[in-house]
Amino acid sequence: MSKNEVSYLVTMLLLRKMMDESLLSQDDYKAINDRMKQKYNPKIGNLFTSVQVGDDSVTMHSFYL
Repeated sequence: MSKNEVSYLVTMLLLRKMMDESLLSQDDYKAINDRMKQKYNPKIGNLFTSVQVGDDSVTMHSFYL
């Protein structure tokens, strides 16, 4: 796993925790995720962030190559 992929994963896990604690909205999470994918260009970015949002719940599916 590259340094960019690790940076991306750590960033998104921290943001996910903030969202879970209602410190970050789901819309903000999605917007930041898009920007982080552009910044870090992780090869696993599209696979890692299959996020389903609904009724106050978020499910993140993690897939690693």
